[in-house]
This record gives sequence, structure tokens and C-alpha cells, in this order.
Amino acid sequence: MEIRKIKEIPPPQVFNLLIYGQPGIGKTSLALTSKNALVFDLDKGVHRSIFTDADAVTDLQDANIEDLSKLITSGAIAQYDTVIIDTVGKLIDMIITFVQKKFNRPTLRIQDWGAVKAEFINFTRLVNSLGKSIIYVAHEQEVQTEVDGVTKMIKRPDLGAGSGGKNLIRDLDAIGYYSVVGKSRVLDFRSNESFYSKDGYGIGTITAASKLEPLTVHNAITEAMFHKFSDNYTEQIKIADTVRSLESEINTAVDAIELNMSIDAVNLSGLPDSNKKALKAMIVAKSKELGLVFDRSKNAFARPIEDEVGVA
Repeated sequence: MEIRKIKEIPPPQVFNLLIYGQPGIGKTSLALTSKNALVFDLDKGVHRSIFTDADAVTDLQDANIEDLSKLITSGAIAQYDTVIIDTVGKLIDMIITFVQKKFNRPTLRIQDWGAVKAEFINFTRLVNSLGKSIIYVAHEQEVQTEVDGVTKMIKRPDLGAGSGGKNLIRDLDAIGYYSVVGKSRVLDFRSNESFYSKDGYGIGTITAASKLEPLTVHNAITEAMFHKFSDNYTEQIKIADTVRSLESEINTAVDAIELNMSIDAVNLSGLPDSNKKALKAMIVAKSKELGLVFDRSKNAFARPIEDEVGVA
């Protein structure tokens, strides 16, 4: 546990996204324009994708959430950068079945939805822990609601059985509705009264070309993430370059003079305190390696006195 300046917090390396829309609009194909993707074909519809060379895990009709987790941690997906779950509704049904068996219930109680959400979060984190982004794909459903006494139909992701499903996806980074707008297909993350969405990275919209190009989704999301964290990225790059330079200087020091110069360089580097602390620990370790002692009167490292006078 550590208290850090916000600017010292590194930007995310993976993203968690949900795409939903009408059946057949091309949600899975759009998801496959993420980087180096693998589809878990829970809905048995991946054969309709235009990217027939993509890799998919199939024959999952008898699988459960534990089977998926074991496959993910087995090393079988190590070569991929993005995991696509098609559909998230089927995944949530798996989780519900798991929780029902765990608590020996024929149906879920209201308090059981906390366990379902925890399992969903754990699954997402499991994928992320392996350095992989995750894209959940869902069908759409229309839900009737009242706003200021006016009845409206709002489009939401179909999250499988139970009314508690809508609470499971709140922690995802972005949720986009994929639909036909005019003559184009548009994935929209912006706030809208007619459909549920979330735009944690300021993506806005992604307009799909008539012929989907590889990395359409990947490029749009990473560009949005870059702009959102651009100042942080720039600062982090500068910090990383300075740290690498100072580490090299410390590791190649051959005597007290060079090591003391490293101390001065670290103190004047302008680096965050956490980086300075780590570099100074390297300096101490290097001083022991070189057989130096710290002279507090001079606030510097030096050779032991017996070495100076030639005493073994």
C-alpha cells in the first residue's frame, strides 16, 4: 500500500469493454478488430463473423465458469492480447449456476447477487492479471422506464437471467451501443437517454467502415486512452528515461567518485520521491559491492581508511 501523486500512477495497460446491439449487426466482427483477439464462443455464433481466420474457443455448451478459468490460467491463451466473451449473458448464466450450486439454491435470492458480481469481477481481473484486455459482447434488450412521468423505452445490454444483471457491468471501463446510424454502423459510448452507455476514456464514437479494417477498435480505444492520459504518459516516459539512465550510471560505477556523482545526480533529478528512494537503495547496494563506507562528515562514500594507508 502506497500513497502516490496522481501523476505518478501509471496509465492502464489493458481495457475492459462491452459492446452490445441487435443480433446480426456485426458485434463479434467489430470486437475482433481489437488486438490479437481470441473469442470464447459461448453463444455459438462466431461462425457468422467476417473474420474467419480469427481464433475461437468452441464447443463450450457443457462448460462452466470453473472450466473457463482453468483454461485461461493454463497458458493456452498466452499468445493473445484480447479475450472476447461472446456473449456476456451466457457467461453470467454460468456464474449464476455456479453460485446456485455453491449455496445449494434452486433460484437466487437478492443477497446472492453480491456473490454473482464478485465472481464476475474476479473473472475480469483474472483475464487482466495476465496482461490481456477483455471485450464482452451482448445482445440488446429494451427496458421500459418512466422519466418525469413519461414512459420511455431504453436499450440495455442483455445480461442473461435475473434483474440483478445490470449491476454487474458498472465497473467496466466503457460500454458502447452498436447500431445503424444513417448508412453507417456506429459504436457509441456517449451518454444518451435512449440507450445505456459509459465512456471512461472519452472514446466518443467509433464509425465502422463498410469493410471493417483490422484493429479498428484497438486503434480507437488506445488513441482515446492516450489522449486522456497524454500528460501522464509524457511525464511517465520522462521519468522512465531518467530512471534508466541513473540505473545505468549506478550499475557501472567503479569507485567512490563515480558513486558520489550518482548521488548528486539522483538528488538533482527531479524524480518523484518513490523513484529516488529506489535509486538510493541501489546506490547503497553498489557501495557494498565496491567495498565503500559512508563518511557522514563529508556526506559521501569513500574507501575504508585501512585501504587508504594500504592496511589489509
